[in-house]
Amino acid sequence: MLEQTLTKGEQSLVSKGRADKVIEIRHEFQEAMREESMAKVAELTGRQVIAMLSANHVNPDLGAEIYVPRWTTGPPTARIRRGDRRRQRLVSDAHQDAAAAAPPQV
Repeated sequence: MLEQTLTKGEQSLVSKGRADKVIEIRHEFQEAMREESMAKVAELTGRQVIAMLSANHVNPDLGAEIYVPRWTTGPPTARIRRGDRRRQRLVSDAHQDAAAAAPPQV
């Protein structure tokens, strides 16, 4: 998640009621850069990237860039049945505990 992503020009467009144009331009740019950014993330992480999801919001000024790596054993959510909230919480808590205990990755 990113905050305060709008340029001065984009902020000006938003203040003049042209937020739709900002979102449209951002979408076009993200589509144009998708393959290159996926390749760079793969290079930096050493893992193949199978998908990239991108979204922007102007008020509040937020952006999200999500890169999905190829799973070696399947995504954690594949082990959770729909509607099994108790198990979802347990798995989620276990993942959070593991993430908290792991050293930060750069």
